Amino acid sequence: MASVVLPVGHVLGPFFTDEHAEIPESVDIRLGEELISIPSGAYAVWAAAHGEPGVDSGMPRAATIAAAAQLVDEPDRWFDQLTARSLLVELPDTPQARQRFARSHRVLPLALGLGNSAEHPDRFIVGMVGAPAVTLPASAFLAWMFGHRYPSLWQTCENVVNTTQLMIGAEVDPAAVLADVITLLSPLLVHGCACLDRRTDG
Repeated sequence: MASVVLPVGHVLGPFFTDEHAEIPESVDIRLGEELISIPSGAYAVWAAAHGEPGVDSGMPRAATIAAAAQLVDEPDRWFDQLTARSLLVELPDTPQARQRFARSHRVLPLALGLGNSAEHPDRFIVGMVGAPAVTLPASAFLAWMFGHRYPSLWQTCENVVNTTQLMIGAEVDPAAVLADVITLLSPLLVHGCACLDRRTDG
């Protein structure tokens, strides 16, 4: 399977300096403690990397560039620049690559936890009030909920194992939690329920 492209950072919005401008001068993205301003062309590629609603798996490089090409010229050039600035990452579908990714990044929650239901106590919904977006198993929900507490996604997975086992009544390990999170990253990102960030030094 081809590598999946993932956008890294939390978008803070467009920045205009000319009241007559039709497009922003730049778009600001927070990456760790750094604020990065990128041109609108680069932002089109970064936004395209989030994927499309209703598509549960992320897109490879070629599909990301093709989607962005409908909005901006030279999307491959912008793609390479974003990758060089750590705002895009290509994640191969192997356990080793997933663990390297998890050790160097973290997942931060952006939406609301909307709870579970009596019918499906092992499934948790995230989104906004009146607009549920993504349903998560207990493992991924806990990793999403506590992602801000730990320096990396891998450490988050290690620390939610015990609670996950209590909730589902079965043994799990950090790799299994990580697999659940990676599987659901694309819908979390496309619906704005989470963002990726680089690991912290804490």
